[in-house]
Amino acid sequence: MIKRIFHPIGQGAFYSERHENFNIVYDCGNWKNTKLADKVVRQAFSKDEVIDILFISHFDYDHVNKIKTLNDHTRIKKVIMPLLHDNEKNLLINFYRALDFDILTLIENPQEFFGQETQIVTIEPSENNETPSRRGRVITITILTLSHTLRGNVRVL
Repeated sequence: MIKRIFHPIGQGAFYSERHENFNIVYDCGNWKNTKLADKVVRQAFSKDEVIDILFISHFDYDHVNKIKTLNDHTRIKKVIMPLLHDNEKNLLINFYRALDFDILTLIENPQEFFGQETQIVTIEPSENNETPSRRGRVITITILTLSHTLRGNVRVL
């Protein structure tokens, strides 16, 4: 049986799917960065419960600012996130630094943010299929769940 939950986090996004022994989370954030939102995230999963896949759709603050709380409370095995090139990283880092939002490590160095036990998979937009890889090997994958289809290029480092 599959259980889909739209968590009441406020203005933002935090959704999960539970498939018997497999947990998926889609985004985790809210606009106001409240303690209540932290509580919603911590109550969604038991301490040290495994999240098999965390999908980060994009880096808007209201979709990512509670990922630290989620990461501190659970064990995340795999993260699927947009690939950010250096110019995109710099833009986001400067933007969030100016707003004093604390998600800089997530953007700058996701492996450091999540830890060595978490596999990071980055997805390039499909319209960039012609762009040659600058580092690593790029393969095209399709990930299917019961509620989403994700297609794109994956950079395998």
